[in-house]
Amino acid sequence: MGTVKQAGKQVPGDAAARPASNENYLLISAFGAPANSPLVALSKRISECGCNLAEARVSTLGNELSDLGNPRNARLVTTLGQGDLAAVERRSPGRQVRRSLAQYWRIDVGGLRASPVEVARRLALLPEVETAYAERAVSLPSPRASRPGGTGLFRQRYLAPAPVGVDAAAAWARLGGRGEGVRLADVESAWRETHVELRRLGLRLVAGLNDKDDADAVDHGTATLGVVAAADDGQGVTGLATRLESVHLASHVDDVSTTEVAGAVTAAARHLRAGDVLLLEVQRGLTDPILPTESEEADLVAIDLAVGAGITVIEAAGNGGLDLDLRPEPQLHGGFDSGAVVVGAARSAVVDGVGHRRRADSNHGSRVDCHAWGENVTTSGYGTLPVGDGAEDAMYTAGYAGTSSASAIVAGVTTVVQGMARAAHGAPLDPVALRDLLRDPRNTTPQVPTRTGLLHHVGGMPDLAKLAVAVRALP
Repeated sequence: MGTVKQAGKQVPGDAAARPASNENYLLISAFGAPANSPLVALSKRISECGCNLAEARVSTLGNELSDLGNPRNARLVTTLGQGDLAAVERRSPGRQVRRSLAQYWRIDVGGLRASPVEVARRLALLPEVETAYAERAVSLPSPRASRPGGTGLFRQRYLAPAPVGVDAAAAWARLGGRGEGVRLADVESAWRETHVELRRLGLRLVAGLNDKDDADAVDHGTATLGVVAAADDGQGVTGLATRLESVHLASHVDDVSTTEVAGAVTAAARHLRAGDVLLLEVQRGLTDPILPTESEEADLVAIDLAVGAGITVIEAAGNGGLDLDLRPEPQLHGGFDSGAVVVGAARSAVVDGVGHRRRADSNHGSRVDCHAWGENVTTSGYGTLPVGDGAEDAMYTAGYAGTSSASAIVAGVTTVVQGMARAAHGAPLDPVALRDLLRDPRNTTPQVPTRTGLLHHVGGMPDLAKLAVAVRALP
């Protein structure tokens, strides 16, 4: 397959030149309702007519940006028109945040003397600005050490029965246990859609660019989809959910920015239904602190929007090695709950026949719901385990790692659970109800403390044998 389908048309699989990844942007939520003055209401109407923020000079915000030199600015969500975005938001009656993503704007302050943080503080004082913050870069939640693999092609031990793996065979023996009837969306930035394990999936790009210029990102996306949905053809590797209905790709990279996570999520949600699964293979930050993407307010709003529409969101906890309970962001430790399933990473070795220890660089804390293997995951991509003539479309690795591999495994588990729920009860599970099943110690392999007795909570590892019984027992 030489092309990826995008929004009903054929586009080249190779991406245009990608913009440089940087942290020179800030996001603001402006012109919220209800407006607190007639002047702000007028400015809101002007912005809705297509002006950028600086052009709406009747507002204090417009004047402030003019004084800053009219930095480039645009609406945050450009993957959907305003009408389509409003339609997606109307589909989400269960969402908790009533703020529309149409209120969010991205401002490029890279050429200014002041830092993004300083400009954000300045703009946050204005009457028409509800919130302003410096946006952090998006990075892959997989350590670079994932490229070197070992030996052991076809040894997908993360699929083995508990306590070693998630016991895929227990689900495969059940009706719906290969993800039948469930759609998946993967949010990251690049994929090799021509890989032998992925060709049959009919991959559809619904947002952004397939960033083929970033080799690490291409391998990362290829590895992710291999874990979730690689072909069950007796060769190479086998995905957890080999019979899912369709796979949609949403890239956070476009021709302007590399940080369009909220836009990618909303565009993906437009193609999903209640009971489908959206996988967030991203984290925020290039250096410490590295955080789950919901640490960014706009991403949090987008995730809440998807969950409110009945979509189960799987989110990488991130590879920062941080205790999220100590972070200032309330959504990371029991404040506002996005509804996403946040996934930590564990070592692959079983300790004393009980379970797995947290991988040292996995974020942890009460917000993390469950874990899966964060190392030694065999899947498609990277090329450390070539087969045949070693062509790029037939390469594999035994070293996919971090909260990336863990999130991919849990996304596969979730897709399978929704398939079993549809088969058993004629309807999928609510996202929060499904998350409760994944959190329940009765359905998981327990986390093992460190040698010094510290737990550093990442939850349990899903056990599909137990989950299959729990799903069947639901009323």
